[in-house]
Amino acid sequence: TSLPFLRDALDRSAVPYRLATGTLVYDTQEVRDLLSVLRAIDDPNDTLSLVAALRSPLYACSDVDLFTYHQANRQWDFRASTPDGLDDHHPVVDALAHLRGLWDQRWWSSPAQLMDRVVRERRAFLLAYGDQRPVEVWRRLRFLQDQARSFEESNGGDLRAFLEWASLQSADGARVHEPMLPETDEDALQILTVHGSKGLEFPITILSGMTTQAGGHRGGVSVLWNETGPPEVKLRSGVSTSAHQPRADLEEEMGQHEKLRLLYVASTRARDHLVVSGHHKASKKPDATFATRLSAFAADHVALCRPHDIAALPDQVATADPDVETRPLPDRVPASAAAEEALVRRATWLADREALLAPFERPSAMSATAIAGALDASIIDVDDDTREGDDAGGRSVSAPIVRRKGRAGSSIGRAVHATLEHVDFADPNNLRELVVRQCDLEAIIDHVDVVEALVRSALASDAVALARRHRSYREMYVAAPLGDVVVEGYIDLLVHTPDGLVIVDYKTDTADTPAAIDAKVGSYELQGAAYAVALEVATGLEVVDCRFVFCNTGGAVERSVIDLSAAKQRVRSTVAEA
Repeated sequence: TSLPFLRDALDRSAVPYRLATGTLVYDTQEVRDLLSVLRAIDDPNDTLSLVAALRSPLYACSDVDLFTYHQANRQWDFRASTPDGLDDHHPVVDALAHLRGLWDQRWWSSPAQLMDRVVRERRAFLLAYGDQRPVEVWRRLRFLQDQARSFEESNGGDLRAFLEWASLQSADGARVHEPMLPETDEDALQILTVHGSKGLEFPITILSGMTTQAGGHRGGVSVLWNETGPPEVKLRSGVSTSAHQPRADLEEEMGQHEKLRLLYVASTRARDHLVVSGHHKASKKPDATFATRLSAFAADHVALCRPHDIAALPDQVATADPDVETRPLPDRVPASAAAEEALVRRATWLADREALLAPFERPSAMSATAIAGALDASIIDVDDDTREGDDAGGRSVSAPIVRRKGRAGSSIGRAVHATLEHVDFADPNNLRELVVRQCDLEAIIDHVDVVEALVRSALASDAVALARRHRSYREMYVAAPLGDVVVEGYIDLLVHTPDGLVIVDYKTDTADTPAAIDAKVGSYELQGAAYAVALEVATGLEVVDCRFVFCNTGGAVERSVIDLSAAKQRVRSTVAEA
């Protein structure tokens, strides 16, 4: 959420505030520190929570103290004995001894009792004086203690159960707490969640954090429950139960309506004045964020115009319907010099912002494909290996492209490249086994014969024969700086000959005519030249040839970049201008 940024801004402006909803309290530093201590007590192997507890004001171990202890002990475990070279007064040793004492009592103490001991023995309320507003810190600590007692009274369970419950209270979208009772001795701004503000009204209400993405679908496993019968499950893209997608569409539509209701609740908390902080980027989706939704509403229902445009408006507006008389416009607001000045300041701010961002828009690294694409937008790093025809055994095949993120762009292309990476060029006796394994991994087990035929065509090529005679490297990563930009990529096969380096790039395109192959070479040569430039900078050796091996079931076709020197020069110029 925007809470940390909002709190920083209010602190800088010396505006007193209080977090008036319990869910927000779990995001404050003192509460996170206290829960880290409890997590370390519950699970001594939780190194992250243990170090976070040691670094907190509750134990006040500096980074130097932590480094010294780790150098002496090489592990984080408060159950271990004091390491050699450190005495019992070392800050980390002393802190771990206290944690060990709490850990020993965890079975005989309730979560609230353990928390009270930590707060009392580590002087948490006294440490609050280090905050600008100690009263707020006390209130949040008391709130957490009350939550632990309420958890016990409801027979919630042991320390681990309480920590799991506390994690749920701080989760996005949690609706668990009524607004916290404010302190009566301090006049301060109240910060609430939308759920926490239900049923309340205020003279002035400010809607903040409106530019946060309003939820939406998250990747990974998705389980949607039906009223009756088994749930609808999605494991990943393309793998789900038959009714999951319709159910997901319905859930998304219902979610949009729920977001609209939330926005209505937030907007109607104001009794006299509503202030909306809605700076946002232009979006094609009117419901991308709450801010864009409000902006779209304003565009449809509110006449927004610049001050100098207002002066040019007519006094009356005529309608297209002759039976409806001309309607007078409401009184116009006179042009405001302050508003005009604000527009000028905003234009200046936008220009300054663009100037600040401009240096960072230059890429720090470019792949070979990106360089080629900068010269020719039609170039993409995907082999079109959709194949229809006969495989090596004479059977009719039709192998569809399966796109996935990765080095190769399609399933057959990845299987061919992976097999050529591992097969023994001199003695490919296990070729069939390797092909079956890769096809199984790519879920194209029906196309084993096609992949094997393509691999055998590459093995019979002159490029692979050259690799048998000289030192070679497969799937080699190369990166080299060209000015301020790093050129990087993976080379399928690199052969180190006495005359220089030879780059070999396997292609699984279906091009099988001389004209089609020449056209493909024309689109790929800039990628090869980019590899060559990076290699020459990284190794200091000359690349004398960049060869493409087009794998086909009827035999491989090889082509080299005709004018490699000119192609390399084009790459250098492109990188310099990036």
